[in-house]
Amino acid sequence: MTKIFIVARREFRTTVLSKAFLLGLLLPPVLMVLGIGISVFFGTDRAPAVKGSVAIIDRSAASTPTSPTAPTAEGLVIAGIRTRMTPEAISTAAARAAGESIKKAANDAAEAASKPPGADGGQAQLQAVKEVMGAASKAPDLTLETLPPTADAEAEKDKLRDWTVDGGGRLYLAIIDRAVIDPAATAGQVGAGETYQVFTAPKLDPRVSALVNEQVRAAVIEARLIQAGLDPARVEQLTNLPRARTTEVTKDGQRASTGGLQFLIPLAFFMLIWISAFSGAGQLLNNTIEEKSNRIMEVLLSAVSPFELMAGKIIGQLGAGLVIIAVYAGVGLVALVGLTLGDLVQPMQLVWLCVFYVLAYLFIASVFAAIGSAVSDIQEANSLMTPAMLLIMIPMFTVFPIIQNPTGMLAQVLSYIPPFSPFAMIARVGSNQPPAQWQIALSALVSAAGALGAIWVAAKIFRIGVLLYGKPPTFGTLLRWVRMA
Repeated sequence: MTKIFIVARREFRTTVLSKAFLLGLLLPPVLMVLGIGISVFFGTDRAPAVKGSVAIIDRSAASTPTSPTAPTAEGLVIAGIRTRMTPEAISTAAARAAGESIKKAANDAAEAASKPPGADGGQAQLQAVKEVMGAASKAPDLTLETLPPTADAEAEKDKLRDWTVDGGGRLYLAIIDRAVIDPAATAGQVGAGETYQVFTAPKLDPRVSALVNEQVRAAVIEARLIQAGLDPARVEQLTNLPRARTTEVTKDGQRASTGGLQFLIPLAFFMLIWISAFSGAGQLLNNTIEEKSNRIMEVLLSAVSPFELMAGKIIGQLGAGLVIIAVYAGVGLVALVGLTLGDLVQPMQLVWLCVFYVLAYLFIASVFAAIGSAVSDIQEANSLMTPAMLLIMIPMFTVFPIIQNPTGMLAQVLSYIPPFSPFAMIARVGSNQPPAQWQIALSALVSAAGALGAIWVAAKIFRIGVLLYGKPPTFGTLLRWVRMA
């Protein structure tokens, strides 16, 4: 046992104190912050305003009565669109659309970063995002073209092809039929009840077309209300109701809804195990291949047995993976405590996180150690790694269904099948429907049995393959080594 721990200490120190490990530990968060900074910097660089004309063919005008809201013969829709296509109205609508987009992005980012809105309903966070990011683009410079109801639609569509970002031209055409304004008057007819038709220039910014669509839609709805004898302002007042802000009632009081954290925490648990296990196992594979190709392995085997060498290497890289978990989990816990959300993670969940990491790592590291001992360079390892990786990658493809339904058939089956069981169970442990403790313990026992079996097989392959050179073995050769050893 002493020799095993000597090898483990050497492996641990060689890995943790290397520049590559430190860069791998610190570089991801630095790159994330740098990426956000670059996005913010370039996001404030406004694009030039889109310019062009918006054409409307209002075929409902001839049958739509005039009113105080639409005192001209052109009809209710054109009158409503005209008021909504002024530069002031377009700027107001563009600012409102940008504000809604930013608010949604801010809410999504808040949930993803474990920062739910505060008591002010999220206005502080929203204002901060607006100040940092600014508007996505300037309000478009649009002019209105009102075409006669008898205009040739095909000929008018052709003019959309001439629009360019720099030169302008017609960029939008809407055709409004009578059925759009008065569906009852055309009931039973072909096309009755359909919405208006929209045609745009190729490669038009979708934000511009969405903005114009909303303005035209608002004018059509207003015309419908007036046609029905209703006051559009009163209807808007009655139907405009802000969404209620959800508040959670906890043992310590009340707080804003944690929202996406119910999804984020089990995903974070899964990714911690995944990254730590594969980082340690990958380093073990590289070290084993390097020492074998440099003939260092022969010197080491003169002092320790093959099993002691393999076990020491596995334990050393296990410690390196625990360092990764400790750093990232510690940062996450500090963030949660700072946000008064520390109760979302229970101490026992952290215990199971470490347990299932060890079990997942032992299985994967055994596979990698066996492959590393059987080949002489990384190119030879690729042929054996591909099928092994396809098997081990299955948990990555199933993590989202497991988090969404932690009590479903898929989650329960994978929780008791090594090597998937550690990943599936830790995702369930962090979910809002954690399994019973006996189920978690049973999954741990099954995972431990799978890890011990993998170590037993890997030890047999390691004993033979570590001193063999030449043609790389196939899976059939590895199976023969297991029977021979």
